[in-house]
Amino acid sequence: MAKMYPSVVQDFHNSQGEKLVYEALSTLNGDYTVFYSYRWLGTSHQYRSEGEADFLVLHPRKGILSIEVKAGGISFRDGQWIRHWL
Repeated sequence: MAKMYPSVVQDFHNSQGEKLVYEALSTLNGDYTVFYSYRWLGTSHQYRSEGEADFLVLHPRKGILSIEVKAGGISFRDGQWIRHWL
């Protein structure tokens, strides 16, 4: 099991997609370290999206992967693009 930080999440920022990705990444083997909602720039007074990665996945040999989660779907109807949230 991957090392998850935080190890328990109470609030996934109302994102079912982030919750699903958190659960999936937690099944990686113990070589992986995963940070959820990692603030890499800015201060605590800024909005969440300013310098925040949904997930940082670290592996000692494979490197670092930053993941931005967008959940839901997109459709085109009556000449307009529509985003559907999960």
